[in-house]
Amino acid sequence: MLDHDFLRIGELAKQTNTTPKAIRYYERIGLLAPATRGENQYRLYSRKALDQLRFIRRAKLMGLTLNEVAELIDLASDGACEPLREKLTDMLERKIRETDAQIKSMTMFRDDLKLLHKKLVQTGENQCGTCGAFMPNCDCLPKPKKNESSVRDKVFRADNSPNA
Repeated sequence: MLDHDFLRIGELAKQTNTTPKAIRYYERIGLLAPATRGENQYRLYSRKALDQLRFIRRAKLMGLTLNEVAELIDLASDGACEPLREKLTDMLERKIRETDAQIKSMTMFRDDLKLLHKKLVQTGENQCGTCGAFMPNCDCLPKPKKNESSVRDKVFRADNSPNA
């Protein structure tokens, strides 16, 4: 193939709305086949790589992990559609359940915030006096219950990705 049959990394990044750094990472972990090198040693990607990267981007937009994307790419490489559809269906059903749990948790958090807001608005200055938000007897902020983690901790892992 001639060089004009390939895309350089910047062109590939632009067409897929991703970064060259992400493309190099996907290549390093095996989601994308290694690029060929031109005479100038620039990375050159085939149209197949463009299609694969678009697939990766769509899968990530659905909340799939890179490991899940790798599973799907492996299934797709066999050329059979049915196993890919079945696996993707299972993954999406799980993502829907996870999202429902997150929505429930965030709704409870919002309700707690609304109650606290209402309480603060209804509490006059004469009832509160000088705010002692940092004092043990201040009621401006609810006291944590024993072994209670924050909603953020319940919804997000340490790496800021949603919990299952």
